[in-house]
Amino acid sequence: MRSYADLLIPIAQHASLSIHGVIDGLESGYAAAVLEKGKLIFKKYDTTGTDFDIMGSLCLKFKFEEPELCSFLTVVLSRACGNAPSIPVGRHWDNFSFTKDLYLPLEFCYYRYIYIGDPPEDPYPELLSSLSIAQLVYLWEKYLEEGVNYEEFDRLYELFEQRADFPFCPWLIALRIAIEKLHMNIQMQEDDFYIFDSQGNRKKLGFNRPSSAEKLFLKLLFPV
Repeated sequence: MRSYADLLIPIAQHASLSIHGVIDGLESGYAAAVLEKGKLIFKKYDTTGTDFDIMGSLCLKFKFEEPELCSFLTVVLSRACGNAPSIPVGRHWDNFSFTKDLYLPLEFCYYRYIYIGDPPEDPYPELLSSLSIAQLVYLWEKYLEEGVNYEEFDRLYELFEQRADFPFCPWLIALRIAIEKLHMNIQMQEDDFYIFDSQGNRKKLGFNRPSSAEKLFLKLLFPV
């Protein structure tokens, strides 16, 4: 436990922390962490009252005084995926102090990105790959309903133009889900296509417009 004290001190500043696990003789035990004068002190407890120095099968338990911080960490941990260094989250926690200096400084992206470690010179391929299908669907819905072209679309279109690490399938699946959710209708004819919104109004799209989302919409659905 001493080996992890430096990592656990920042957490203990915001939450009640205890470490539960199995000690000698397959007995359960736990150590409650107490922060005193900047030092982390562990108070150990087990069924028989014997001392122990080694604990296995660890489970960390946190108790937060701030419900929003607990909610935020729940989302962050659920978004973490294997060894992927990027964790995208929504904007709900932008005004809370615990997110200060936590995100990458990307002004025009919709999502906020936590990057574990030092980000590369161009972090966008990893950032875009870290988005879930549900998050991609929301981006498409914002574009199709409100015409909002977030920076995620611009960076994705750059990848498409470079033919480098273009995540074709997730964005196409998300687009089709968004079209279905918004009750849009696409009609194909021999030499043209028509796109209608849920009210039956035709949407006119083209590659000659500056919107990267619009170009990706057309390229994904009509790749010829």
